[in-house]
Amino acid sequence: MKYFLITTSDKRSWGSYQNNIFLGSWCESFGKENPENLKIQNYHWDDKEKFERDIQYLNDLYETKLDELSIAMNKIHNETNNKSFWRIIIGPWLKSFIDVVFDRYESIDLLNSEHEIDNTYCLKANYLDWTPKDFNEYFNLIKFDEWNHLIYSEIIKYLGIPFNEIKTPLIRLSGGKRKNSLQKLFNHINNYYNKLLPNKFNKNFVVAGYFKPLQLIKFHFFLKQIPQFLNYELEINRAKTIKTDVRSKIILNSNNKFEVLLNDLIRKQIPTAYIESYELIKKKAIKFFPKHPAVILTSNAYDSNEAFKFWVASKKESINTKYIINQHGGNFGICFYNQSEKHQILTSDIFTTWGWIDSNNKKIKPMPSYKLQQLKYKRRNNSSNIQLLVASYPKHFYTLVDQPNASQNIEYFKGIESLLNKLENNVKRKLKIRIHQDLYGWKVKQRFCELGYKDSLEDSSSISFKKSTNNSSISICTFNSTTFLETLSANVPTLIFFSSNRYLIRDNAKPMFEKLKNVKIFFETPEELAKHLNDIHLDIYDWWNQQELQSTKNEFCYNYARKSENWASIWVDLFETL
Repeated sequence: MKYFLITTSDKRSWGSYQNNIFLGSWCESFGKENPENLKIQNYHWDDKEKFERDIQYLNDLYETKLDELSIAMNKIHNETNNKSFWRIIIGPWLKSFIDVVFDRYESIDLLNSEHEIDNTYCLKANYLDWTPKDFNEYFNLIKFDEWNHLIYSEIIKYLGIPFNEIKTPLIRLSGGKRKNSLQKLFNHINNYYNKLLPNKFNKNFVVAGYFKPLQLIKFHFFLKQIPQFLNYELEINRAKTIKTDVRSKIILNSNNKFEVLLNDLIRKQIPTAYIESYELIKKKAIKFFPKHPAVILTSNAYDSNEAFKFWVASKKESINTKYIINQHGGNFGICFYNQSEKHQILTSDIFTTWGWIDSNNKKIKPMPSYKLQQLKYKRRNNSSNIQLLVASYPKHFYTLVDQPNASQNIEYFKGIESLLNKLENNVKRKLKIRIHQDLYGWKVKQRFCELGYKDSLEDSSSISFKKSTNNSSISICTFNSTTFLETLSANVPTLIFFSSNRYLIRDNAKPMFEKLKNVKIFFETPEELAKHLNDIHLDIYDWWNQQELQSTKNEFCYNYARKSENWASIWVDLFETL
């Protein structure tokens, strides 16, 4: 049978053919808006063995491409920087881009090998308009249909699949978040203050460290320094001209058909921050950031802050500045594979965790989390709400980590539906289902409304997580994330449910999760969690305050959500050893 191929949920690329095939469930329109005679292709990473094989191939390919691009970048910019320098600057984009393009290629290639494609539509696009300006813009673009339609179209043409190019233009969305006026004013005043502060007064610097302002001031005092807020993030304008002649000279080798296409897309899609705007970013970073840092600490500037990355890379190379990256959220140390965690450990001198260790890597240091330290919850006495936390993942695969990706999100929603179906009615009436704004088109709100939970929904943009938790008797987390680390560390009654088939747990963490299962905090099936919640909902604190449960919870927090009232002095001790 011949099919018309549909690659995204953008209906401008849908045809009116008799037999249609969706590349994946991300193409679906929830409800009755899908074409008739429809087939949906299975997702290639549903095969766990393939997923694990591909991780190794993609890691090896990344190292090869980073070698080649390090040489190319040095030639383009007339520099002699080492591979570690370029890993810090272009590594986050390059690793993500390789993984994302591979995912799109494998999806198309698998479908093409199993079915005969008669036609598909490719919207007209000027490729140069789609080159991102920096990592931030790139990471926004890859989550939405427009950019993905462009990449799928390139793959379709490359593989020789029949297509028609239609005149409807592919409109480019603006990427990244814009700062509001108040943020800009604060940044302007703060930047002026930093210019007035002589470099010699401070030798240790924090950028995007996840400190609250008063925490950061306290930390500076413990370091015997003048408080300083280095939150500079350069506003990069789009380069007026894409230097195709320069990009075409980037030499990249290939060992298979996929890599030939990848090399071409790297030249086209490498952000202008690393080619056309590189000298501007370099100049601005040198002008703004301190000249002689002894130690630099960050939690989340390591990938998207282009000026910061140049500063760190250059100071590590020129004056041996020590670079600390602090774990900024959950999943780390728990999930089987996390691409971002791997990058952070590779690029830092010290990677500080919220308690977990790796005996094979001396870089990794367990430390108390100052982020968790600041979280305080106070439950209202009369509250009987049951907080149910729902994840929000993009439709398209966007990062190599063990979680539901792309079409696997449908399975995730079905798991929550199974949980709801097994709850008793008096439990259901207490539910507050906390959802995020539907940025990615899964129509989460509509799904829950059709299940009969319209009055139970709670919009995360309307009520803070802290307020929601204070109004709840228990929190249920349905995904591997920071959230349950926050609630457990604050001793909020917590239930955790996620399938270890989709959220793979690394070997070092499995014994601790077995202990959580034994005290009925962690569950791998929705049916088991529902039964337990039905049993305890009238006397949650009698269950929660059991000695064995509290002991297990405290042991887990020490290893994955550690806190200490003496966090500042412990952190100062670390700085003084460097």
